[in-house]
Amino acid sequence: MATNAKNLAELLNTDTTVKVGDIEDGSVTTAKLAASAVTTAKVADNAVTSAKLYASNVGRRNMIINGDMRIAQRGTSGTPVDSLVSVDRFRGRTYGGSGRFTMAQVSGGDGGVNIPNGEFPYACKLTVTTPAASEDAYDYSIAQYIEADTFAKLGWGRNEAGETLKKCTISFHMKTSVAGVYSVSLRSNGAGRSIVKETPSISADTWTKVALTFDGASNTSWRALGSGTGALFEINLGKSNAKATSTLNTDQAGNFVASTNQVRWIATNGATFFITGVQIEEGDTATDFEHLPYQESLAMCQRYYTTSYDQGHYPGQATGQGAIFSRYASNVSNQPQSIQFPVSMRGAPTVTIYSLDGTSGHISNCATGYSHASNDAVGISGTIGFKGWSKLNAVTVTAGNIIALHYTAEAE
Repeated sequence: MATNAKNLAELLNTDTTVKVGDIEDGSVTTAKLAASAVTTAKVADNAVTSAKLYASNVGRRNMIINGDMRIAQRGTSGTPVDSLVSVDRFRGRTYGGSGRFTMAQVSGGDGGVNIPNGEFPYACKLTVTTPAASEDAYDYSIAQYIEADTFAKLGWGRNEAGETLKKCTISFHMKTSVAGVYSVSLRSNGAGRSIVKETPSISADTWTKVALTFDGASNTSWRALGSGTGALFEINLGKSNAKATSTLNTDQAGNFVASTNQVRWIATNGATFFITGVQIEEGDTATDFEHLPYQESLAMCQRYYTTSYDQGHYPGQATGQGAIFSRYASNVSNQPQSIQFPVSMRGAPTVTIYSLDGTSGHISNCATGYSHASNDAVGISGTIGFKGWSKLNAVTVTAGNIIALHYTAEAE
């Protein structure tokens, strides 16, 4: 206690002024403060400094992109076969199995998507359309690959003397028609190392927030830099007899994605699984979801996938909204066609061309107007780079005619 600390008798007697030096260190705790007792007016100017704030994961802390399921450039629904078909950055995995489920972006009251506090207007809804009842060599999951330079801030795999490896916490909101235990996994690039955790037993048809903390891993397989994969994040929907493990909560050698207690959601025809608010952050605490402006989330998604189609229009649709028009100057088969992507992509993408009527591998010959008249099969070559592409091949349109096209570019 401070040497000049006041005792109760002094306070009750004549000395009613309490100074900082009168208070014993550690004696004023949160529990002793009345609700709303510390107001802005009671805090001295410059009293709260950066050093006094816990700021290790403030701002851009979520390593998951599009965790609130707002962006769906490919379309609002589809059936994945180890592919991305709906909400950006989330892949539906089947691992070669025969089971199938749809992935759809849902909003509002669709299927009870609104979680109790109404924080998330969108969710991803999975629905089993072809069940796989028997446990076999194939897993089913929803997944996202985390880029190496993003995941590297945790320091996993550095294994340097005296270094404390950082923990990370995965949190999300889920609702499923199939009650039971689900599995959440992180795997290293190449899937040579795995950490598998179980959710609590989930009640059917009830929104549940799951939060799981993963300890740092020292094995050098976790060490990766650059724009490749740093970690593979998955939520299992039906374990296989090949990638299930009873070793939980610790880094282990091998390619594992599920606990042996994992429920087989994929076995029930018509089963549903909703998910939203997915976040992976440094530390051992699940903080509130990091909501970003729409345009920022979109730009982050466009690093991996972008398209010329306007919002609300999807690849393969018959539309001129967002299309690129130009006049075909001469009867030369290889024509300049400069396209700049909205953002620099993760790598040189795979580009697919569409005509205005939605035919892939073709452009529209619009004659002298701005509407589709006929299809012309073309290719693209030259400089397909991180920021755009520049040339059409094998064009056969009459010189002077107007051509139009859409494109998609994928660098997942």
